[in-house]
Amino acid sequence: MAPKGKKKNEKAANSPKVTFADGPDQSGAAPKEAGGEANQSGSQGLAAKHRDSLSVSLSQRKTVDELEGQNIVKSNNVAPALQQVQQQLARKLTERTVNESLVHRPSVESLQVHNIIGDSTVAPALQGVKAKLERSIVTDKLAHNLDKRPEVDKLIESNIVERVDVAPGIQDVQKQLKKRLTTDRVSHLLEARSDVNDLLEKNIIKDAAIAPSIQSVQQALMHRMVQDQVGHLLETRPDLEDLVDQHIVPLPRVAPALQGIQQKLERNMRADRVSNLLETRPNLEDLAEQGIIDPHVAPRLQAVGRELDKQLTKAKLSRHLKNRPSYPELQAAGLAKDVQNERPLQGNVRKTRPSPSKAQAADMIQQAGSSVGSAVPVYPAWVRFAEALRLVATLYRSNRITVEQRGALKDALLRSEVRIIAAMEVYELDQNEDECLDTLMRIARRL
Repeated sequence: MAPKGKKKNEKAANSPKVTFADGPDQSGAAPKEAGGEANQSGSQGLAAKHRDSLSVSLSQRKTVDELEGQNIVKSNNVAPALQQVQQQLARKLTERTVNESLVHRPSVESLQVHNIIGDSTVAPALQGVKAKLERSIVTDKLAHNLDKRPEVDKLIESNIVERVDVAPGIQDVQKQLKKRLTTDRVSHLLEARSDVNDLLEKNIIKDAAIAPSIQSVQQALMHRMVQDQVGHLLETRPDLEDLVDQHIVPLPRVAPALQGIQQKLERNMRADRVSNLLETRPNLEDLAEQGIIDPHVAPRLQAVGRELDKQLTKAKLSRHLKNRPSYPELQAAGLAKDVQNERPLQGNVRKTRPSPSKAQAADMIQQAGSSVGSAVPVYPAWVRFAEALRLVATLYRSNRITVEQRGALKDALLRSEVRIIAAMEVYELDQNEDECLDTLMRIARRL
């Protein structure tokens, strides 16, 4: 049996020689064809192209840090003996993270509710059709809502969309100004809001001084009291006939379907009557000439002025009656005769003395005033009213009365309070403003 090396050499010797057109043969001899040089130059150009593309690829390849950041290449910061342990620890951390995520993952029902996965009750072949139908329904609904949506002007009026009528550079300043105005308005409302006591009295909030276990009992008692009060009011309410007599409820002489028309006709008749009266009413100049109104006084104060004039006349008359001379004084002045010395006429009828004339009555009043003291000055009602308002304003500006006391004084002045009228009469006599202010302040505290 021949060795293996001899068999290989024999096969090589017996095999025919093959020549290549693109390069030298196995013996190292040059190619026999004349086109060998052209093929060699083409292969060199192709190699140059491959070299250029390779250099471009090498210039664009990622760095080692980027590959490590993308977890493509492992970090060499760990020793080779510990890299396997590091991989095991990283795998365990990943498993733990995945297990925690699986525990907290949403259920299938929640995914279906949020439209993340399809409904499993529908066949898979029909889920696409169902999705298209739902999408078309949503599209139709959205188009319908877009057709019904309000216009921009209405949204601006409703303060939903801001009006862009200011330059963009001033919009921030405008927003800040609006915010400040809103802050001032809210602070003003907070200052003017009701106190806790007022809210408790109006039953808006509950009393915190009562224990919570008793509040229900208190509410039940108050509810019963209100029921009893309402029941008493219902028992004492007037009958339908009384309401009809007082013109509170119309007389049901017409069918209910025609009562509205009847009321409209009556209202139109009253409107025509009022318009006719307004057309025929006298002018302000005629009323001023007749002494019905005073053109120098505000219309809303004229009624008060007339009432004040009436009360002043009454007070003046009562004062003159108190200060009038007695009968002996009139006799001493020769204005009255001695009736004791006069003889009665037949039939026990005495001759009556004729009433004095207007001139004699004026002389009597003047003599009575001179006997008592100096005459009382006479002021018009509107002058006294204006002077009283000035004194009330002086008290308020000097912080001697509160706002409520000022309002109470004004209301009492409009009602012609006797104490205020008396204080003003004393002030007209002595012109002592401090004493009058002190009196008005005392009256305000007692109102």
